[in-house]
Amino acid sequence: QRAAWAVEDAIAGVWVAEYPQSMAARRAYLQFRFFEYYYDWAVIVIFLLGFVEVPLWCYNGAEFTMMKPHERCHVEEGVLMLSGFHYLPPGYTLIVEFLCMILVFLKLRAEQRLQKRFF
Repeated sequence: QRAAWAVEDAIAGVWVAEYPQSMAARRAYLQFRFFEYYYDWAVIVIFLLGFVEVPLWCYNGAEFTMMKPHERCHVEEGVLMLSGFHYLPPGYTLIVEFLCMILVFLKLRAEQRLQKRFF
């Protein structure tokens, strides 16, 4: 098991002087790697969500209703320059952001548990 762990780390470009002996450490490491994969995707989703979520100043109370950008955002005077993307309703983006933040938390917790217990 330690040899497999060392090979995986070598492929990832990580060097460790000494690996823990217990299988619990290996399980904790695999759990960390599992959440690390989804963490990477969660960060990408949060970044991309910034392009299609409603700006804070556009709030009009319709949390789960699809609307055209100019219907959702009103200005009293002047020209409104929007990105041209259709915005997702704020309720849906809030749910997606919450799920992504759960994945970020799980990855950080798994990493902390691995480092504190075994390294």
